[in-house]
Parts: sequence; C-alpha cells; structure tokens
Amino acid sequence: MYYHTDILELPNAIAYEVNSNGTMSPVNWSPAFLNLGNGKIGFQTGSYNVNKDLVIQLAPPMMMQAPYYYDNNNDWTTYSGGSNEDWFNDVVTGNDGILVTGETKSTNYPNTTGTIINVGFSAMLVQKFSYIAELKWVTILGGSRADGGNAIDVINNDVYVVGYSFSDDVPPLPPSGANVFYDGVNLYNVNATPLGNDSDGLIVKLNSSTGIPDFNTYIGLVGNNYCYDIEIASNEHIYVVGKGPIQNGGSSIGLGNGFIIEFDANFVPLWRTQIGSTNDDSFAKAIATTTNNQFYVVGAVNANGLQMSQSNSVAINGYQKPGGIDPTGTNDIFIAKYNNSTNHQINWCTFYGGTGIDFIDDVVIDDNENIYVIGTTTSSNFETYKQPNTNPTYYSNKLGGTFDAFFMKFSNVGERLWSTYYGGNNNDSGSKIAIADGVVYFTGTTYSPNFLLKQWTNTNFYYNGQLNSLPNYAAGGDAFIVGIAESDLKVRISTYYGGHSGGSNPQVNRDFGTSITSDDSKLYLVGKTESNPFFPTRDYDPTKTTDYYDNTFNGGLFDGFIARFVAPWNTVNTTELDKIQEIVKIFQIHHKVYLV
Repeated sequence: MYYHTDILELPNAIAYEVNSNGTMSPVNWSPAFLNLGNGKIGFQTGSYNVNKDLVIQLAPPMMMQAPYYYDNNNDWTTYSGGSNEDWFNDVVTGNDGILVTGETKSTNYPNTTGTIINVGFSAMLVQKFSYIAELKWVTILGGSRADGGNAIDVINNDVYVVGYSFSDDVPPLPPSGANVFYDGVNLYNVNATPLGNDSDGLIVKLNSSTGIPDFNTYIGLVGNNYCYDIEIASNEHIYVVGKGPIQNGGSSIGLGNGFIIEFDANFVPLWRTQIGSTNDDSFAKAIATTTNNQFYVVGAVNANGLQMSQSNSVAINGYQKPGGIDPTGTNDIFIAKYNNSTNHQINWCTFYGGTGIDFIDDVVIDDNENIYVIGTTTSSNFETYKQPNTNPTYYSNKLGGTFDAFFMKFSNVGERLWSTYYGGNNNDSGSKIAIADGVVYFTGTTYSPNFLLKQWTNTNFYYNGQLNSLPNYAAGGDAFIVGIAESDLKVRISTYYGGHSGGSNPQVNRDFGTSITSDDSKLYLVGKTESNPFFPTRDYDPTKTTDYYDNTFNGGLFDGFIARFVAPWNTVNTTELDKIQEIVKIFQIHHKVYLV
C-alpha cells in the first residue's frame, strides 16, 4: 500500500478467512503495519489457511451475514415482484410517499387498492409506498403485447408516468377539457413480435391517493416511438422527451428523431420540437428544468449531426468539441439548454463523445445551475477533463473495460468543468443522478471487481467493499452508488450494492441500479435483481406487519427492489483526513488476499 502524505492515520487492521459459503471467520492474530520506506506500507501476517481467501480490513467491522459490508444507514430494502419478471426503472418522492415505475410480466404481482388492466407480454407498473414503508397501491396498465414505464414525476395529487406500448388495445381513457392532447390509436404492425419495430410512447396520469388512472394516451406516429423522461416545471408545465416522430401540437420547430413536447397543467400541448439526427439511433433521453422554467435536454446523435432550425451539425455557444461530430463514431451525445420564451430558443448546445458508442442517460441541475450528466461510453478517446489545481477532484482518463460509465459537469453557460470515466477493468454503465445537500449521487451497474471504492469518512453510510459475485460465486454484476461532493468533485462514497446466490451451485447474479433520488432526509435506489437468496434486504420495522417487506425472491429472471438510506450529510466532517482504502488482489493458484 502506498501513501503520499506527511500525516497518515490508519485504523487497526483485522484479518478474516473467507469460508466456502461466503461467511467470514476472524483469525487469532492481528496484522501489524510495517513501514517499508519510500511511502510504502506492508503488513506482517500470521498463519492462515492458504486454500481460503484472506481479507485484511482497514474499515469498520464487517457484518457477518454477507461478505464485506457495513450498512447501518440502510433502513429499508425489499424485493418486489410476482412469479415472472419484474423491475423498477424510476423513483420519485412526493408529499406523502415514494412512487416507482417499471415493468412486470407477472399476473400475480402483489397489489392493494390500485388498478390491474391487462398483463400481456408485459405491462406498465406503477407503485406507491408511504414514508413508513407501507404499500399504498399498485397499478398495472397494458394491453395484449409489451408495455412499460420508463419515468415518473408527481405534482400535488397527480402522478405522471411515461413509457412505451407495443399494444393497440390499451384501454382508452381520454383526458377531459378543450384542446387537450389525446391519441387512442397505436399504429403498429400486426405481424410484428411483441417487441417488434412499431411502438408508441405512452403517457398516463394517475390519482396519487388511489392509483386509479385519470387518463392515458399514446404519443407518436408510425415507427419506433418511446417516451424516456418526464419533468414537471415550477409553473406546472409538463415536459416529455423521447424518440420518434410525434403528432403536431402547439408551435413546433426542428427536425430529427428525438422529440421534446410541452403541455400546460391541463395537458394542452403548447410547444414541441424534433431534435437529434434523422436516423433511428438518435433520441432525447432526459430533461431537467430550472426554477425559472428554462430546461436542459440530453440525448444521442450520430454522424449526421444535430438537426434543428437554428443550426445544422454545429454546436451553439457552449463547449465546442474539436472537429464537431466524429464521422467514425457510432453515436455521440448532445446537451442542449433552452430558454423560457414561448418558442424555447436554444441558449447553447454541445456535442460530446469519441470514436466508439457514447450514450447519455440523465441530467440534473444543482443550486448554482451547474448541470451534471451521466452515461456510458465504449470510446477509448472520450474527452476527459479536470480544471487545473483541483487535486481532490476525482479524475480518470482511461477506459477500463469494453465500456465505462462517465460523469460530467457543465456550467449554465455551457463551459465544460469536469469529465471523467468511472469504472474498473470490466464493464460499467451509468444510469441516473440525484443531488442532496452538496453531494451528487450517481448509480448504475458494474461488473468490475476492481471498481473504485471509498467508504464515507465519519459517517455510517452503507458500504459494501466487494463485488458480490466474488470470491466464490459465478460472474455477475452489482449496482453501485457513488457520491461526489459538488464543492471539490471528490469521491465521498463509492460502494457496490447487490447480492449473490451462495451455495455449492453458484448462479450468475446481476443487480442493476436503474434510478436514484433523494428528499430532505433519505436517499432511494431502485432497480432489478436476480440475486437469490442473498440480497441485502432490510425490514423497516420488524415489530410491525404494516410495512412492506419481502425478503424472498419471487421468481422469474428478475425482481424489482427498492432500497432506502438515511441521510449522512449532517454528520460529515469534510476536513478530516480521509483514511486510505483500496483493494489489493493477489491472484494465485489456491488463494487470494484482499485488503479492504
């Protein structure tokens, strides 16, 4: 282990042997630190079984029921699903509860007072929990083919969900009022498979108290249409972004295969635009609005460039990628800021990416109107950047596996402030972002056993220092949570989150972090898992039966999961010297040694 500081504080080291079932047994000796000089520290060890993995731990004591983790602030985690495949894609918090959306193939999905309308190949899933973890309702909406929910938002007592539908028989429920948007027909190819090339976007409004739909509508013309994200602005206007050509409505500008559409609070369309390039690989993926009703949209664009009324194939005002769109790249990303005028002109727009495939998945805005984005890249020449003389800032300029997650930060005028890979030597992907009290939280999925890990100093934030498919289980991946401080872009927390199958017949175990959000006191992570039976479930209140808690995998390939973490930010001492933590793996024929 190496250090580069005049003062180094290290906790006492503890050694464990890892048993074949994944549990750990302390050895009867303690490792001693050896100062080897030149900034190098070694360990003096006692005897141990060379046929077992040895763990030398510098972190707080480990929980014994699962390998390598410390989870005091994880106050609730539960499976959610039926006997077929189920998963969550997004989560949001409202005045009186937590709302999630996703997809289910289960005809026996657990439900209470919501509405069940068809489960064909799959159906849109919407679910509400109270803040004391009670299941309030479940609504399942679909037709005879494949349908799903991608994003969710809530205002007052209204819940809006957007997604997709391959079904032409989702029960019609038009909105009421004059000039409202409604399309009750999905123009799909009757000879296509349930997941063929003809889908429409799907927008549903539900009552937050009951889960009963108020209205639903298709959106899109013939072809491949999806709604990817929804955002309700401070003026209660509703913005939806997605993929494919859409119907006329309100004033419109632009070309391209991505779309942005704005509705007023009564669902009357006010403005729309097509954006991106004109091929099927281009789309608008996510949107975030400011307090004064400007907004940012991010998405994918290929070498044909960005098609819009103000520009063709060139960035506007903001960061200029050298050479513009890379003609050898399969996909680049775009970031665009629109003003709050009636016709929403573009303030700035930039392209970004390398010679590989680059996808962007989310955008959020901090209190200073800097924006953070997350995505996934296969480009070994993805442009990385950190500002000069910012030593605490996390920064990596090397692609680790076939693809890595990337994190970026831009100012509100389009200045690039930070761009980095994040991952290990296997594959890693980024999905969503949340901001809480000066910390930016990123989530996604990692298959890397050497993923950068960091325990949050002076807090009890959940920490799992080992990919749960290792050391004794079949290859797989975990969700991750990474928290980076807004002030200095330094990593505060970086942890795996997932489970494993255990036993003598290990299975591939994959856990996906699909979305993350926060309120004033809690952080919420949702996703899907195939880890059975060792997934880190946690009963919110073991003394009661009213809170929703399912610690049993229900069947199918995946179950959905929701995990909640109590806020650590009130206890952080950011001036304390961070304790060094890294994982060292020595792969020999019969054993491994881990330092955590």
